[in-house]
Amino acid sequence: MKYPYLLVPLSIFLLATTGSAQVASWENENVAGLRAYQQQNYVDAEKFFNSAFQQAKDFGERDPRLATSLNNLASLEHVRRKDANAESLYRRSLNLSEKIYGPDHTQLAGVLNNLANLLQEQARYPEAEILLQRALDIREKALGPEHPDIAVVLSSLGVLRREEASTRKPNHFSSVRWRSAKKTLGAEQPEVAGVLNNLAAVYQSQGRYKDAEFLYKRTLAIWEKTLPPTHPDIATVLDNIAAVQQLEGNYTEGESLLLRALDIREKAFGPQHPGVATILNNLAMFYKERGRYSEADPLMQRARGSGKTVLGRIRS
Repeated sequence: MKYPYLLVPLSIFLLATTGSAQVASWENENVAGLRAYQQQNYVDAEKFFNSAFQQAKDFGERDPRLATSLNNLASLEHVRRKDANAESLYRRSLNLSEKIYGPDHTQLAGVLNNLANLLQEQARYPEAEILLQRALDIREKALGPEHPDIAVVLSSLGVLRREEASTRKPNHFSSVRWRSAKKTLGAEQPEVAGVLNNLAAVYQSQGRYKDAEFLYKRTLAIWEKTLPPTHPDIATVLDNIAAVQQLEGNYTEGESLLLRALDIREKAFGPQHPGVATILNNLAMFYKERGRYSEADPLMQRARGSGKTVLGRIRS
C-alpha cells in the first residue's frame, strides 16, 4: 500500500543576538540562509549557512551559535536527502546543545525532533520514537501542554505512528493527541491542519477510509482559509483526498481534485519539478483505472520527461 505525503516540520533556528560586528555578521548570514531555505533556494541557503558556520567555529565549542549552525546545515542536508551528513550534523548539534544548555532545555527539543524525523524516514522507528518522546517531555515540562511548540512534536509522532501502523504495531497517536493539538493552537490554524493530515494518514493505513477522508477534508478547509490558494500544502491534501476516494472506489471528485493539485504544483514549482511528476503519474493511474488509456499515456510521458520515472501510485 502507498501512503500520502506527510508534513513534517523541520526546526530551523535563528538565535537572535546583539553586540559586535562579528556577531551581527553571523546573525545576518544565518537569517539570509533561513530565507533562502524557506524559498527552497538550497544553493544560496548552503552558501549562507556555511558562512555562518565558519564564523561560529571561531566563537568556541560552548557558544550556542555553533550548535545552531550545525542544526541548520543538518536541516539543509536533510531536505536534500544527504542523510549520512544530516545525521552526523544533527548529532553534533545535539551533543553541543546538551553541553551548553543542559539535558532539559527547549533548544534540544528542536534538534531531537529533526533527528527523529530523519531516522523515521529510514525506518529506524525505535530510535526515532525515543527521541520524539524525549522532545515531547522537554517541551511539555518547560512550556506546558498547551504551548504551540507541542504541536510540532505531535505532528512528528503522527508520522511515526502511521509508519508503525503499517507494520501492525499499536497506534498510540490517537484522537487524544489530536484534541491536545487542537486545544493548543485552535481549530483554524495551519499547524493544526498538519496534525490532522498526519492523523488522517494513520487512519488511511488502517483501512479507515471514511475517517481519513473526513480529516483530510477538514485539513483542506483549514488550509483554504489560512494559506494562499496556490500554496503547495493545498495540493498535497487534494492529492491525499483523491487517493482515499480511489481506494473507496469513488471517482466522482478524484479527477477535479488531481487537476487542481497539478495546477497548484505547476504554478508553485514549475513543470519540471518531481512533485509535478508525481501528480501527473497519479492522474495517469486514475485514468487507467477507468479505462481512459488515451488520456493516461501522455501524462505518463510528461511525468518521465520531468526527470522522475514514477511507477505505481506514489505520493510526494
